Amino acid sequence: MSATPAAVKDRGGPLEALRFFAAAFIVLYHVGIEAPVRLAEVSPIFTRGWLATDFFLMLSGFILGRAYGRQLDEGRIGGFEFFKRRFLRVWPGQVVVLFGFLLLLLATWAAGIAPRHPENFTAVEFFQQLFLVHAWGLAPTLGWNQPSWSLSVLVVCYALFAPVWAATRKLKPVAALLAGPVLVCLAALAVSAALGESMYDLRADAGLLRGIPLFFCGALLSRASSGLKLSPRAAMAFLGSALGALVISQLVARTEASAFAAILAIGTVIVAADAWKGSSPLANLGARISYSLYISSSLVGAVWFGAIRMVEARVDVGVAGEWLLWAGVIPAAIGVAWVFERLIDAPIQRWLKARRTARAAAVAQAQVAVEA
Repeated sequence: MSATPAAVKDRGGPLEALRFFAAAFIVLYHVGIEAPVRLAEVSPIFTRGWLATDFFLMLSGFILGRAYGRQLDEGRIGGFEFFKRRFLRVWPGQVVVLFGFLLLLLATWAAGIAPRHPENFTAVEFFQQLFLVHAWGLAPTLGWNQPSWSLSVLVVCYALFAPVWAATRKLKPVAALLAGPVLVCLAALAVSAALGESMYDLRADAGLLRGIPLFFCGALLSRASSGLKLSPRAAMAFLGSALGALVISQLVARTEASAFAAILAIGTVIVAADAWKGSSPLANLGARISYSLYISSSLVGAVWFGAIRMVEARVDVGVAGEWLLWAGVIPAAIGVAWVFERLIDAPIQRWLKARRTARAAAVAQAQVAVEA
């Protein structure tokens, strides 16, 4: 998952609200295994967390196309500067959370409490995650900050974005609209032929094979949407139909066809939600904390469920109590995300932006002095 630039117009619209709900669903998916009865046994819908992750990967490509596409086309920002900005957007939060995990691990060891899965907390994987390379075929386990594998994928997508965007500059809107799904279909066929596995079910360490096609599908949809004009009524109709199709695709047996149908539905949801203008302060707040929720939820879950196990070892809370204690992790994760965004993520990004602005001003001043 990637946070989106603050420069995107119409913040607080339907697309922003969907981003928050997708982040919340990913949290629910990850904490489902800690429920008194695993949520996957309650309903198959709780096994579909991959849909929300795919939504984020596609949405990242889409919004970056909208936010930076014209600047890249007009040469107002270069590929390296684009990569640097995007890397510094996602990396600091990952660093903070990783060291939070390290402090938690050291504190529990000092207290004589060993982690339930110590094999997931190796020094090698810590440094792989620190430098966001763990989805490059290097880490077969999911330890430390599990959801961050998608950031490892996005780092590569950021590096490729400028040249791929330039290569698609002459595509007509309809051609770009078709090219995105075709790219995903061809990638899925190639993965199936080469590995004998579904692209949509690949392990996190093979995340590049899954994430890159989805990200650039979103970018191509962004290319297309700039030339497609949808009225609010049409956008609402497409959005409702696509959400319905997404639900239906999950009611049938999981196949390559149904997975691809879900991707088509997700793409339609993104384009329609973007075209359906409007804003809401609540949706804007959800959008602001969605990245923080995504990046910090694993650490919150580790602390929360560790505390629950300590309580349940001393007190018989009963079945109802078990469910209440478990359910508390959702508002806790959202609350921590709000604090994380206000006190950590936003201040870091403001500081980086100020440094970038100061550096640009210094360069401009130096050029004026030389010309004078």
